[in-house]
Order: sequence, then C-alpha cells, then structure tokens
Amino acid sequence: MNMPHDADYSNPSPSRQEIIDQLLGAITHEEMALANFLNAGASKIHAFIGADLNFPTHPSNQEIISMNKSSLHLLRSVVIKDWFLLNKLEEIFIFDERQFSAPISGLFDEEMNEEVNEELNEEVNEEVNEVSESEADEENEASSETEEKLAGMNDDNFGDYDESQEFFRE
Repeated sequence: MNMPHDADYSNPSPSRQEIIDQLLGAITHEEMALANFLNAGASKIHAFIGADLNFPTHPSNQEIISMNKSSLHLLRSVVIKDWFLLNKLEEIFIFDERQFSAPISGLFDEEMNEEVNEELNEEVNEEVNEVSESEADEENEASSETEEKLAGMNDDNFGDYDESQEFFRE
C-alpha cells in the first residue's frame, strides 16, 4: 500500500483552508485504513469458520477462544482509533469556527484569549443547560404520566389489578 502523494508541502505558509483540507484528508485516509483493517479481520474470521460454517480446520475449543479474543482485540483497537479520529474531526471544526469568532492577529494576547475562553465557556454552559432542561422535561413527562395512572386507581379497584393477566396478554 502506497502513501498518498496529494499533499503539497512545498508551500511554506499554506492558507487556513488548505490546512483544514489537509487535516480532513488525513482523517479520510485513516478511516480508509481502518476499513481495510476490518476487512482483513473479517476475511480471517471467514476463513477460520469456513464458507459453509463448518470449521474446515476442525479447531479445538482453545483455538476458537483464541480467535474470539483476537477478534475482540481487533474491534477494540478500531473503536479506540475511530474515537481518536472523531476527536480530531471535532477539533478541526473548533479550529474552523475560531476563524469567524476570533481574529488571527493578537492570538497570543492574554485579553483576547480570555475573551475567547469566556465565549467558549458560555457556549458550553448553554449546551449543558439545554441538555439539562431537556432531561428535566423528560423526567417531568414521565412523572406526570405515572401520577395520571395512579390518579386513575383508587382504593376500591387497586386490589383487583392482576399483573399476571397483563403479562399473558402480551
């Protein structure tokens, strides 16, 4: 497998958009490599199990367990790598958003860094509050439904309720 040659490193000062494009291209190449890695693992499992699912090599129980552990290790590795790639992608989005929210000149100025940090903290707090509010709304809906069900029951018919009848109806 050859390394990609589409990146141009001869430009000493690439534009911000060129940097973002190169970073996205790198993530794309890594995702393709992970896909090839998973395909190789799937081929290995397919050869081990056989086309007719008859285990043509007649493996022992220990060999089957070893193959399962190998497959699990492969999947864990791919999931971890994919998680890192997702974090890289999120960082690229943040990098791209900063282009519109903060001027490049004075990037190392303490006052500007404080302003950017305050803006980012406000955005994060707003998102956390939105999530908290939606969770609270869901909890309120669930509790109001429970209250309605309990309000429909009174002491006279509470003892007549038979859970086993409801279980067998399903």
